[in-house]
Amino acid sequence: MSVEQGYMPFFLPTGRSFVMDDNEKDFTVSKLGRTVTHVSVKESSEINEREALCRRYATDTWRGLEHMSQTATGFPEDMVKIDGRSEVSNHKTSPTNIGLFLTSAIAARDLELMSTRDSEQSIDTVLTSLENAKKYKGLFYNWYDTQTGDVIDKTDNSFISTVDNAWLAAGLMTILACAPQFSERADAILNQMNLPFLYDNDRNLFYGGYYPESQKSTNWHYDILNTEARIASYVGISRFGIPSINYNRLGRYAPADRDVSPLVSKRQFASWGGSMFEALMPTLLIPEQEWSQAWKNNHRNYVDQQVQYGKRHNNGFWGFSPSNNPSGEYTESGLAELAIREGGYGTSSVITPHAMFLGLPFMPEVVQDLQRLELTYPSIYKENIGFVDSVNVQTGEVSHTYLSLDQAMSFISLSNLLSGDSIPKSLSPQLQLIKPLIESLDYDLPLAA
Repeated sequence: MSVEQGYMPFFLPTGRSFVMDDNEKDFTVSKLGRTVTHVSVKESSEINEREALCRRYATDTWRGLEHMSQTATGFPEDMVKIDGRSEVSNHKTSPTNIGLFLTSAIAARDLELMSTRDSEQSIDTVLTSLENAKKYKGLFYNWYDTQTGDVIDKTDNSFISTVDNAWLAAGLMTILACAPQFSERADAILNQMNLPFLYDNDRNLFYGGYYPESQKSTNWHYDILNTEARIASYVGISRFGIPSINYNRLGRYAPADRDVSPLVSKRQFASWGGSMFEALMPTLLIPEQEWSQAWKNNHRNYVDQQVQYGKRHNNGFWGFSPSNNPSGEYTESGLAELAIREGGYGTSSVITPHAMFLGLPFMPEVVQDLQRLELTYPSIYKENIGFVDSVNVQTGEVSHTYLSLDQAMSFISLSNLLSGDSIPKSLSPQLQLIKPLIESLDYDLPLAA
């Protein structure tokens, strides 16, 4: 779509430049000598301001992620609380955190926020820790000590999570795509991961996970399409030989006997709880919106519904997704209108910035909401760390906690915008088995169980 049709680019990806045309009223956006579109002087100024703001957010968020990683293992802390000069970490991390940190190290290199050498050293340290970590059938446990790399050996932590292993596998596949000097090591770890062990061939669905001590799979499955767990289908089909029928077995809508909002209908894929990370986390790596008009429309509508809710109830502030709230508790948050679960996760006056960052690719004007959030609540943002995990927009109370999951989601989303989706594009050749499934996605089948 051209500017003349009412569209203004969010910003110019690296490598594009402005060239004044003959009447000196418009700029021509050029890349490698090829004219792309025309923007006015005013529009070009707005584009540059947006890009500068996003680069500042990306730089500080990456510095925060670097700070959260342990030197010995390279593993990122799951949670760090910084209150004044006091800093407390829980010294544990999950496979998802590790997978997203690997991806973030690639993104930081591509944005020139760290040198190639430093990026390689960071990746090398993490891979060494993964190679030495205790596993079960090549699969990773739920929690590891960030200082030693050992499994946190408690009964409730002796669990093999399907979705966590899938996100780690996605991070390793990113290393294969973007850091070929590590491809042999990343490939070896992937080859050892027996992800099909977590798949129920009778139902063609993934189990939630497995308990090694009792040698039992969970009594529930991942059976909803629009959640962060669909990454298991993507990497499972692409890399681990999971049958493609799994993707089309995932439920899209609320049960037929539920009295739900017209939004959760045959034109909107519902998530479980109505949160942003469920719906949009996979788009950090998988170009769903490029391969499927249904996904593109769905993601845009999903973001818009959260934005509209914020306008009606929270003075224009929005961003409903699980986070560490200002009282220090990790709580779920999501819109009932977008949920399969009756009532959704529920909403309050607490919002989380990572939810807004996830919405940026689908509504670029969201960056202005982030800026307004920062200006309204100055303590929500810190230089060299980034946004805290949440704020109560009614009281102004902020969380003093940073979660590496939320920071990484924010950073990778920013990186995709600033780099022109360099990581999803690099990963695409490994995803050719799922591309036709995504391209053929429609709004017809099936209902959730």
